[in-house]
Amino acid sequence: MYTPGLRRVKRITTSQRSNALFGQDIDVDSYGGFAGQVPSFTWKLLGERPMLGSGHGENLPPLPCQDDGGLTFCENWELVPRVYMVQAIPKVAGYAYSKRILFVDAETSYVPYTDLYDAAGELWKVAVNYGRFSTKPNPRAKLQYPFPRGYLPGFVMVDIQLRHGTRAALPGIAFPEEPGWYINEGNVDEGWFSMAALIAGGL
Repeated sequence: MYTPGLRRVKRITTSQRSNALFGQDIDVDSYGGFAGQVPSFTWKLLGERPMLGSGHGENLPPLPCQDDGGLTFCENWELVPRVYMVQAIPKVAGYAYSKRILFVDAETSYVPYTDLYDAAGELWKVAVNYGRFSTKPNPRAKLQYPFPRGYLPGFVMVDIQLRHGTRAALPGIAFPEEPGWYINEGNVDEGWFSMAALIAGGL
C-alpha cells in the first residue's frame, strides 16, 4: 500500500486489509464493494431480491446531500431487479469484521451496498457505492473509452455504531476536470507489480 504522507510503499497482511485507513472508516477490502482476496473467505449465497441502488449517476463530481450534513451523495436511484445477497466470512484470525454481506447486481456484478458486522455479529458499518455508466469517466476530461463502462465516482462508509462516516469522490470535488479512472491504459508485465517498481512509482 502506498502512503502519500510518507511517500513510501508498505506491505500489509490479509487481516490488516480490514483496518480503517488514515483515520477514516474505509478499509482496503471494501473498495468497489469488495476488493479482498476471494480464497481468504468462506462464501455463501443467502438469496436474491430487488433493491434500490444508484448506478447511473449524472453529477461529477457527485453532489453531497445537504439534508444529512453532506455525509452521503444526492444522486438518482433506481430499482435493481435482481440483487444477490452473498455472505463472506473471513478465514484469517484478527480480521476486523466477523462477516461481510455483499449485495451484487446479478446483471453487471455492481455492488451497491456492503454490510459489515463486528465480532459479536452486530451490524457495524454500511458501505454505499454510487455508480456511473458512460464512455467517459468524467465528461469534462479528455479521456474517453470506445464503449460505455461502469465507474464508481462516489463511495460512502457509515459507522452505524459510532454514528459517523467517510465520504469519497473520484474524481475529487477539488479536481473537476480529472478523469479519475484509468482502466487498461498501457501495457504492463509482472515486473510492474514488484516492490521495487511500486517504490519507484511512488517517489
